Amino acid sequence: MQNTDQILQTHGISRASGFLSESADCLPDKFAAWEDLAGSLTACLTNGSIRQAVDKLPLLDSSGLGEDAKLLARARLLLTTITQTYVFGPSETVGTLPQQIAKPLCAISRILDLPPILSYTDYVLGNWQLVDPTGPISLENMQARIGMNGGLDEGWFILVHVAVEAEAGALVADCVDARLAADAGDADGLLRILTRLKEALERLKITFLRMREQCDPHVYFLRVRPFTHGWHNNPGFDGGMIYEGVEEFGGKPMSFRGETGAQSSVIPTVDIALDIQHPDDKMNEHLDAMRDYMPREHRRFLDWMSTSSIREFVSSRNEANEDSDSRLLNAYNACCECLRDFRTTHMKIAHEYVFAHRDTAIDSTANPASVGTGGTPPMDYLCHHRDSTDESIIRKK
Repeated sequence: MQNTDQILQTHGISRASGFLSESADCLPDKFAAWEDLAGSLTACLTNGSIRQAVDKLPLLDSSGLGEDAKLLARARLLLTTITQTYVFGPSETVGTLPQQIAKPLCAISRILDLPPILSYTDYVLGNWQLVDPTGPISLENMQARIGMNGGLDEGWFILVHVAVEAEAGALVADCVDARLAADAGDADGLLRILTRLKEALERLKITFLRMREQCDPHVYFLRVRPFTHGWHNNPGFDGGMIYEGVEEFGGKPMSFRGETGAQSSVIPTVDIALDIQHPDDKMNEHLDAMRDYMPREHRRFLDWMSTSSIREFVSSRNEANEDSDSRLLNAYNACCECLRDFRTTHMKIAHEYVFAHRDTAIDSTANPASVGTGGTPPMDYLCHHRDSTDESIIRKK
């Protein structure tokens, strides 16, 4: 039987950095055109030349990257950010992605088993580097690899999410430990682990709240958010995006979701570990759809976690009505309450950074406050899952 560290390693997860990944610093010289354009996105957006710059790109054969995961991740980061600026940069969106971007992006995405659009995997999980390579993964020792149009605010927005992911490394390990303890019927061990898990969730919330330090809500909505939308449920698109020259799509518009924190594997891991009872409805369909935008190994990890018996074990002890098990029930419920509080915090941030702009002139068809970047109604979505978490608290017998 595998232990926690072996299970994490199998799925590309670590205690130190959680679900974060690494990409190459730079692609081979053959792909310099992608590197050069990605490095000048802000300038191209400022002078309005982004679409002309993309039109001048050569059609490069991505097979030259082989199957090197770090090179492929770097290439996807470059191509997806170029895609977003091409589509959303000028005043009006476009519904066709030129083949010099579409073909290599789809080819690379096919290998990585990801949709051909900017996702949380690109924008956050692989979009960071340490300032001091010998130092910790912390907000004070990181910088984003690629940005689009938000400057320092965009960089901070990305890095707060990176810091949350890094903070979650211990939390994810706790979830695995807890599942193994429940499987083994180890009530005392599970109690200790659930106590740690509660503390980890509290640290996660504290890190997430640092968003307000250097990312202004107005700047985020105007200069960062517009570039992270997708084509799914977006009123600015008629059915989706046409990927020029991509045979498998047959010239038909394809509907893909935009980058969103809902594509992170952290909270789904806790949800599954605690067996939070989300209703089988439209909102939960959105939650499940986000898994398609997660790295393959992380999806497999969530599948493995889905057999968690933690809630069942705690419930059975509660049903027995043994006084000695009251601490275990309290510890489980405390984790649910912390998860609920994290979701409440997320709702407050979403309102401040997005929903508060719904009635202002800065709202637009291409950047609607009423639709999340992932194509969901953001406040309804977050409120729904917060309430489900609260309802999952086990009542004492």
